[in-house]
Amino acid sequence: MYNKSSSQGHRGLGVAVLGAVLNARFAALIPVAASSLPAAPAAAHGESERRNVLDAFSSGLRTSQLVGASAVVLGGVLAAVLLHRAQREDARTESDAVAA
Repeated sequence: MYNKSSSQGHRGLGVAVLGAVLNARFAALIPVAASSLPAAPAAAHGESERRNVLDAFSSGLRTSQLVGASAVVLGGVLAAVLLHRAQREDARTESDAVAA
């Protein structure tokens, strides 16, 4: 049975994980002391630092997208392996039934 609230909870967890990855990468790369994207350009001194802040955000976004894409690929591979295993077991069960 499909549980809609469980699905929504899993989506929320995925968004939280990707947001944490983005934030961690952004915070590690920003050249100014700020806690958010809107505050970082305001705290930057000069165009060079503002550009570095935006580059840090872009890097965080790329990293979080890479993590999300990796999770999707891993899930697809896992699903393919499990489906293949289930098909082999079904074939084995059918051949045992025919032999009996």
